[in-house]
Amino acid sequence: MEFRLWVETRLDDRILERELVSRVERPASGIGPEEIGLTLEEGKTVLRKVQARIVQTQVDMLGAAHRGCFRSGQNQRVKDLRTRTVRTVFGTVQVSCRRYLRCNCQGGKKATIWPLHRHQLSGTSPELQYLYASWGSKVPYRRAAAVLGELLPICDSGVSHATLRRHTLAIGGRLDQRVTEPDEYDWPEPRREPVTAAQNLSVVIDGTYVRADGMMGLGEYQVVAGRIEREGRLGDHFAWVAQHPMCDAEVFMKAALDDNGWTQASRVRVLADGADGLSNLVNTATEKTTHRVLDWFHISMRLRPIEQMAPGIASIVGMPILF
Repeated sequence: MEFRLWVETRLDDRILERELVSRVERPASGIGPEEIGLTLEEGKTVLRKVQARIVQTQVDMLGAAHRGCFRSGQNQRVKDLRTRTVRTVFGTVQVSCRRYLRCNCQGGKKATIWPLHRHQLSGTSPELQYLYASWGSKVPYRRAAAVLGELLPICDSGVSHATLRRHTLAIGGRLDQRVTEPDEYDWPEPRREPVTAAQNLSVVIDGTYVRADGMMGLGEYQVVAGRIEREGRLGDHFAWVAQHPMCDAEVFMKAALDDNGWTQASRVRVLADGADGLSNLVNTATEKTTHRVLDWFHISMRLRPIEQMAPGIASIVGMPILF
């Protein structure tokens, strides 16, 4: 038996194009378990070919829409034919798109119109960027690259762990920017509900050290993390690496407070380890002195040495221990 897969392009119920993308052959009888349905490699091939045909058709339609001048209606002259590589979840596609010379009806200097540039078509699709960042943030880069390369028809050579790392860090930078510059994402109109002012906020903050990879010349990183309680209810979490060159701890702390409704009239309480460093950071962000509280975990850490010493002291003086 032979199965054929076609891609058909329609516009207003008219068939514009019909192309054969794949053939799959299977025996008519005596089918083994490995011959049921499509294999992984056959599925990758089918998806890659279908994706290539769809993307090129969309680019052709985009180029045809920009052929005519939007002002005079006349066809603009074709300057050349450019190719571009588009990496998608279902394969790497080489697309061709015409560039046009802008119509003279608008006056001024000669200009080139490239539809792909006008529509900000990136070399990597947003869905693939999401998979890169999602897997790159959960497991080591090499392991994530191996999983994506094995399951998805991204490209014939697989996925580079360096590419995955680059996209993950780029998305992380955009998330940092969204925290510190939220107004940029409200243009041209507000996209978020306004945050109601809070009267009472509690900031639980602590820091620790983790082993570094040596890329920044450091043996370990200082990680600051915590959470914010708003009116007695759990709010947002926050974290940053203090030694990172792009990190401004005061700006991040101020952004976390603003996202939870902090105002100059808000009463802020800080639960920390009792040291001045982290508490002073919250004071700087709020521009006033906050109420400091030593949390139970650090209180227990202060009492733990006494608890460990008590059995030894009791054995010396011959007194029972009561806890």
